[in-house]
Amino acid sequence: MRLRPGTGRRSDAQDMFLTDRIATVRAVLLDVDGATHLAVTLDDDPGVDLQILQGRFRYFAPEEVTVVSA
Repeated sequence: MRLRPGTGRRSDAQDMFLTDRIATVRAVLLDVDGATHLAVTLDDDPGVDLQILQGRFRYFAPEEVTVVSA
């Protein structure tokens, strides 16, 4: 997925640094209000293995990502 933070909603400065980065969706989650969130890891992050083991992800709304063809 290509990250597009801020598309359709407000985003903070930390998320804006991730614009156009490629990520892998690790989980699709629903909160108590019924909103959908995607838990992602960055494909070029050298610490991705540790993040997955510790359950640390970055969260984006579905409208903030676009599919990248292989």
